[in-house]
Amino acid sequence: MGRTLGHGGEAAGRRAAAPGMASPVAPQPQPPDPRSLGPQPPIPDPRLPCPFCDRHGRELVAENALAVAFRDGYPVNPGHTLIIPRRHVATWFEATREEQVAVLDLLDEVKARLDAELKPDGYNGGFNAGVAAGQTVPHLHLHLIPRFDGDVDDPTGGVRFVIPARGNYRRGGGFLPTARETAGRRAQPLAAGGPGDPFLAHLVPLFARADDISILAAFVQDSGVQRLEPYLLSALERGARVRLLTGDYLNITQAHALRRVLDLGRGAAAEGEASGTLELRVVE
Repeated sequence: MGRTLGHGGEAAGRRAAAPGMASPVAPQPQPPDPRSLGPQPPIPDPRLPCPFCDRHGRELVAENALAVAFRDGYPVNPGHTLIIPRRHVATWFEATREEQVAVLDLLDEVKARLDAELKPDGYNGGFNAGVAAGQTVPHLHLHLIPRFDGDVDDPTGGVRFVIPARGNYRRGGGFLPTARETAGRRAQPLAAGGPGDPFLAHLVPLFARADDISILAAFVQDSGVQRLEPYLLSALERGARVRLLTGDYLNITQAHALRRVLDLGRGAAAEGEASGTLELRVVE
């Protein structure tokens, strides 16, 4: 028997199919997401006042004459903190030297407090400068994100994962190509696997151009979803239909990995970015 979970929308066109997916899978109503942490961060409207300049009601965790710090409203980990200049300035590169020093002073202060309160095993820190770099609020803000052993399967690469295919430079086989780089490239019909011919390098160009993606997998685990996530999300955003048929081979399929697959469709749809479909069927 099987069950089908899906995210709705419309897409048609070319196909990148895996074996065993000849018949369409009808999307069914989605169950509640038990691990939901709340709404997705909204995309700020440039016509509205800057949400960081309006600090009414925000609880500051540190401040000085030129900068303030407060917890991120959509934290990726406990203690995730934003440090911003008081003055409205778009990016680090437009800030004055005095403002940059003030932000860095608070970085040290907040880090010391988080060390005492949460005792994290590490940190990621940095800023996004410009829309192409992922900045959504045009007011300089430096992220300080506590990290804990086991919060991801493999943290190697850290901030390098702003471009996921090139995040972990230690993996064999060199850099995997990005979807943009492989959009016009024809994939080879067979994959040998291993460091010299990684399977993902064959999938990326197919995902980059396909309007209909069908995947047959014996099991689903979080580590695999993490590798495919940016390419599946990109396909959904351009309107592709994505179908995944899986089982529970050797009882190793992870329930939270299946929820993560569904989150790709839900999260993009919540922000109005996806017009494609995502359907998941589990055969028991």
